[in-house]
Amino acid sequence: MAKIQNSRAKVYETRVPATEEATDHVESEGDRLIKQLVQKQLDTRLDLKEQLKQSKQFERVEEFVPLGKYTSGQTTLQQFEDCTKKASHNADLKSCGLSEYDIALLQEHENLGSMEKYRKIEVSELKKRLHDIYTKIEAREKNLAHNLIQSGGVSRHQQELGLSVKPSSDETKLLQFALSCRPASQDLRPANHPIHHLKEMEQELFGHLELNKKRGKRRNKLCEEEVSEEATTILEAWTASTS
Repeated sequence: MAKIQNSRAKVYETRVPATEEATDHVESEGDRLIKQLVQKQLDTRLDLKEQLKQSKQFERVEEFVPLGKYTSGQTTLQQFEDCTKKASHNADLKSCGLSEYDIALLQEHENLGSMEKYRKIEVSELKKRLHDIYTKIEAREKNLAHNLIQSGGVSRHQQELGLSVKPSSDETKLLQFALSCRPASQDLRPANHPIHHLKEMEQELFGHLELNKKRGKRRNKLCEEEVSEEATTILEAWTASTS
């Protein structure tokens, strides 16, 4: 082992001049990220003012509802799958800000039920309540779609950090390949958005400049013809006077 190390040292000495010093280790972005995370984990100082200054983002907590609420006793596999889908669907509706009463009203309306339990409520009030429910669901779906398209799953900064931690690893290469194959973001702008009518706007705002340019060229051409005719006339008169 010592012979191998000595041979490597000799090869390095022959390749590197004696006056040139060995290069220092270049710290990559991944090394800095890992060092910051380690320092943050080891830092036990707590300052209430600094903690309050930091921005906080909270996710809505999903309430755990056992499947026994939707079924009881012996069930088949199909019934169990239906209960699981129903529980997941109700959890999604709760994430839209709907209450248990709103969810029951929505399901009764979608299933074309008799609405017998709501007969004491005015029809206009029920329609207004259903309209508010559908508005909340639509707003939630638009928000999720917008965040998914804009972020692409993770932010650009997170992608760069993820690719720089281990740039030569197989996982990083696979992640980079997957990001390069990601489809382009869908354009959510409506058809009447001004970005789709730039040519028409350009023609409407600056179309008169093209006409002025054509008129200027025509005027210059006429001036050149007049100057040429005058020069020819003067030349003929001078020739006649000298002869």
